[in-house]
Amino acid sequence: MEPHRENVVYWDREYVPKRVSLGTATTDAQGRVTATFKVPDDYGGGHDVYAVVDGQDVARGGLRVMPQFSVTPVSGPVGTPITITGKGIGVKVWESLWAVTYDNRYTGWLSAVTTRGTARAVIRAAGPPGKHVITIWHGGQGVPYLNWEQSPQAHIPIFTFEFTVTEDAGPPPASVDWPDADAVVTANDGVVRTTSGDTPALLGVSAAINPVWGPVGSRATLTATGLEPNSPVDLVYMTARGSRTSGLGWGLAEIGLGQAKTDGQGTLKYDFEIPDDLGGWHTVKLVQNGRVVAEAPVLVVPSLVGVTPTRVRVGETFQVHIKGVGWTELDNIYAVTYDNAFIGFACGFNSNGDVTINLQASGQPGTHLIDLYPAIYQAVGHAQPPLLYDIPQLTFYRDHPSLALGYRLPAFRLAIEVVGD
Repeated sequence: MEPHRENVVYWDREYVPKRVSLGTATTDAQGRVTATFKVPDDYGGGHDVYAVVDGQDVARGGLRVMPQFSVTPVSGPVGTPITITGKGIGVKVWESLWAVTYDNRYTGWLSAVTTRGTARAVIRAAGPPGKHVITIWHGGQGVPYLNWEQSPQAHIPIFTFEFTVTEDAGPPPASVDWPDADAVVTANDGVVRTTSGDTPALLGVSAAINPVWGPVGSRATLTATGLEPNSPVDLVYMTARGSRTSGLGWGLAEIGLGQAKTDGQGTLKYDFEIPDDLGGWHTVKLVQNGRVVAEAPVLVVPSLVGVTPTRVRVGETFQVHIKGVGWTELDNIYAVTYDNAFIGFACGFNSNGDVTINLQASGQPGTHLIDLYPAIYQAVGHAQPPLLYDIPQLTFYRDHPSLALGYRLPAFRLAIEVVGD
């Protein structure tokens, strides 16, 4: 990744070889050694195992760690969360990307870049009561490699599981599924953020926003110290405007948040509402006497407005509405599935973070599920294989690249009821 003031550019995944000790063993009188060890919970694929004496490699062997997958539970009503867990996922193109299908419909992809070969994803049980098939395929382009038995990677298996839908008890309530909190890297002052300025704060001036993240419309408090006493301070909210696809370009823009006044000690406290605007990292600049004297970051996270209507007939339109979608390659789009079938993505840049998706109801009468997953936007010119762009990243909980920059991109779990004539 390459963070800038205006954007975060996603380039590629990178793995760095590392040696891990497996323990020690002692030679016998003939200088031979026999040792057993537990295969580490780590990346899969081919690994070298070295015998090292006095810091020197004296022998080398090979070990291939095969992938494993499990699915739990194996039955439940429509909407049941189904956890897919993978171990031993590799680092090479054909071993590092796995695709999930549900009843032969493409759902999304699994990764384990930052989780050392372990993947966790959650999909939801969809379809009428009865058996449904979940298949986990290896692939190099973000989609399943169907005739894998005839490929050079025939040694890598696919995995098939059955899930039994026990009943349709009606649409489950809408919910927001957040990434694991401990996977979000704290964005310290040394981390480059979008909209952060080039002007350093004056000596002794500090500013912060609490809470440092929240959705559109939530309240936050800006506090600052070390400012000129009894003086006005203009507050400026930095965001972005434009579009990647219109041909007109885009760049940073300013929104006035208002004006505050310091007290006799040069302290400022200002409550404000997060603007109805783009998501992602924003900066509030403090301007005093025409000069930027400090700035404070705030992260705007996506939020659900709603689904309307929730009861429709086949062919009728319903609307999915979320806010706070960003503009960088990490948070610009959401990928959408209908009953675990990927149908496309929606972008939030040109509409200033507001994403309104009009969909047509389909399928038999009963409950139908709509899921919105974080994805990685493919900007023309630097997409790298394997092609994992613009499709649902089911492992967003711990392995979406935005987590390394402090972003918190959730999935949205929604549902409608299709009724008969």
